[in-house]
Amino acid sequence: MTAEILIMNKGAISMATDSVMTVGNKKTYTGVNKLFMLSNDPAMAMMIYGTAEFMEMPIESLINEYKKDIKTKNYKTVSEFSENFMEFLKNYSFSKSNPEKIFQEQLNDFKNNLKEDFVNLIINETDDILNEINSDFDEKLVKFLNSNEYGEYDSFFDEIIEDKFNVRNNQKRKIREILQKIVINNLNKRSIGIVVAGFNKDDIYPSFSANNILTIVKDKLWYIKLSKVTNSKYPIIQPFAQTDVINTFLMGIDFEIINDIIYFFEKTINGYHNKLLEDIEKNRIIGGKSLNKLKKEIKLSNMKNNEVSSDFTKLMTDLISASTNPIINSIGILPKEELGNMAESLINITSLKRKVDDNLETVGGDIDVAIISKSDGFIWVKRKHYFDFNLNYQFFNKKNKQHI
Repeated sequence: MTAEILIMNKGAISMATDSVMTVGNKKTYTGVNKLFMLSNDPAMAMMIYGTAEFMEMPIESLINEYKKDIKTKNYKTVSEFSENFMEFLKNYSFSKSNPEKIFQEQLNDFKNNLKEDFVNLIINETDDILNEINSDFDEKLVKFLNSNEYGEYDSFFDEIIEDKFNVRNNQKRKIREILQKIVINNLNKRSIGIVVAGFNKDDIYPSFSANNILTIVKDKLWYIKLSKVTNSKYPIIQPFAQTDVINTFLMGIDFEIINDIIYFFEKTINGYHNKLLEDIEKNRIIGGKSLNKLKKEIKLSNMKNNEVSSDFTKLMTDLISASTNPIINSIGILPKEELGNMAESLINITSLKRKVDDNLETVGGDIDVAIISKSDGFIWVKRKHYFDFNLNYQFFNKKNKQHI
């Protein structure tokens, strides 16, 4: 796990990352590189988060290989860098790994780990589970599912259903959809986030592109497009990976608390009407009105409650905007160095939160900070090294020769 942030205004982009790597949700290590310079002509950088390996190879090593490939190409835009990195991964010779075999092993692990009680739950509550998955399923994952052909893997999921599910034919389609979405959701949790940012060669304002890379299947790279901003003159704060602390700073309240408040309000106001209806069931006539007439009036008034709930949600949204807008507006006029300071500070407060709460410290270590501008190109503001500068002149001599 990690915390990363991109902040940009008309003149510059600041990017900052922590350096923690989490192993099996049990142990953490610091010193991991997650921010890389790709090019200085045009000025481009890349941040990574999520899984540290792709096709059993360190993603950092693959990025370094890609940087060698950049020297032979003439990329001019963020989109070109992002798309060509995807193409580079798809065509890279993973000599010591087999992408198709890895994906098949993931599917087999999923099949073997299906517990009997979970199978029974799916059988008995198919529609409820499907509705719940659909409500929680990320909209971008839905688009990803719809953009890929799963016909060739239907047989695999049908084999699971035949082997583990004793159901009627009319249930198989829905159960297959549940299983497919669980597999894709698991892939997304183990995905690699890639953020490319910089200045397009012919643009005056900055751009960025973010994607989640899932896997390679049958020579096709599976990835989800997250967000893309091109030649934008508007200020932006975009956190990645663990975003809760930064969003709380911006909005003035934790996003989960907002959802809980709205849910409690709607439940309370609707619950009052249900309780009222239960009470009047005990009395056939109340205040001279017949039961049916009174119930009809209460149900009509309940429709107004939906308007009240909608107004309350809008109030919460307006309060969040009142907290967020002044910060966003100030970013629009911040000088380059202050953008870097802000990016580092927001990673620091996330690190502090993880340090003092009772969970695993998944954000921390040294913070790398870089600033990209049209005039100065890519500039490291802070960059960790795992070695002593004075003992390793050859490292810097090599870098100088490579003009990096």
